Amino acid sequence: MNDITTTWRRMLFVAPFVVLLILAVVYACDVTKPPGSTSPAATGPSAPPTGSTAPTDAPATEGGPGEATPPAAEPTTALPTTPPTPMDRHDDPPPPTSAPPPPPPQAAQVDMKDPSAVSRAAVLTMWTVDTTKDANAEAGTLRAAPFLSPALVQAAREGAAIRPSQAWLEMAGHQGRTVATAVPNDEAGKPPDTPTTALRTWAVTVSPVADSGWRGVPDTLTVYVTLGRSAVDQPWRVTGYELD
Repeated sequence: MNDITTTWRRMLFVAPFVVLLILAVVYACDVTKPPGSTSPAATGPSAPPTGSTAPTDAPATEGGPGEATPPAAEPTTALPTTPPTPMDRHDDPPPPTSAPPPPPPQAAQVDMKDPSAVSRAAVLTMWTVDTTKDANAEAGTLRAAPFLSPALVQAAREGAAIRPSQAWLEMAGHQGRTVATAVPNDEAGKPPDTPTTALRTWAVTVSPVADSGWRGVPDTLTVYVTLGRSAVDQPWRVTGYELD
């Protein structure tokens, strides 16, 4: 009986030291673990979740909770492209650079008591012809008959019988026509008008053109026009002209 009592007393005396030794060993193991390792017994809100790893610089994957989402790419707008030009477009006529001048005025639109208006209408009509409608260059002068003296009209009729010029034939080959413009070009020292005589000078530009896009060489003329009338109450008529 005494031996059993003695054994228990020894166990009660040694047990605390054994427990302290075990705790010391466990504590020593925890201290020697590398930083960032977790203890299996760690619990509570401050304990890291099981299997968590330190953050790295690898890009986040879209869709994970708490993970960063890369910025969406900006939408791109397709630029319009110019359709290719057909190879045969070089045959098309070029677009007009400006509106063509109006046609020559009709006699009803002209103030026949104004020598400037009469002479301008005369030169514009005389140098406006169309090879698809007119037989020769004299057709313009015949259309200008309301502004001309009878002698000039008769001279135009006689000129119509003459063989057409080379310039007319070239323009007719392109089914062309002429476009005429007239700008006042009176020189200093021009004699003043009298009740029955007047002088006017015009800078006339005659441009051959065609609907196909053909363009001839423009011709610039200085036209000296003489006008007359029999009395102050009569209309002015062109009695003669010279070219320079």
